Amino acid sequence: MSNPPPRRTGTVPAKASPLARKVSTRWVAFGIAAAADAVQFAFIPLFGEGFASPLNDALDLAVAGALVWLLGFHWALVPAAVSELVPGLDLAPTWSASVLFVIAPGKTRWWIGGAAFALLALAAYAIFHHYSIGR
Repeated sequence: MSNPPPRRTGTVPAKASPLARKVSTRWVAFGIAAAADAVQFAFIPLFGEGFASPLNDALDLAVAGALVWLLGFHWALVPAAVSELVPGLDLAPTWSASVLFVIAPGKTRWWIGGAAFALLALAAYAIFHHYSIGR
C-alpha cells in the first residue's frame, strides 16, 4: 500500500505534524485579524461609519472569509462580524479578540471572552452616552 502524496500547506513542511500545521494556520489567522483591526483604527475617518462605509464592508467581508477559510466556521466569529456593522464599535479589536478566543486553549478562553465582553460593554456604553448627551 503506497502513501498518499504530501499536502502543501503554506510555509509549514508537508511532513510536519498536524499540530505544527494548526499552529501556523492559527497565527496567520491572528495576524490577519490584528492587521484588519489596526487598519480600521489607523484610518478612522474611512472606517468609523460602520455599515455605511463601503471600505469597511469590503475589509470585513475579506477578513471574515479569510478567517473562516483558515480556522473553519466558529460561533465566536459571528459577534465580531455583527459588531463590525455598528458605527464606532467597529473600531474595537473584535476580529483579534474573536480569533484569540477560537485559538486559545481551555481556561484561557474564559478570560479572553470576559475581557472581550467587558470591552464591548464599555464601548456600547460610550456610544450610548455620546448619543444621549447630544440631545
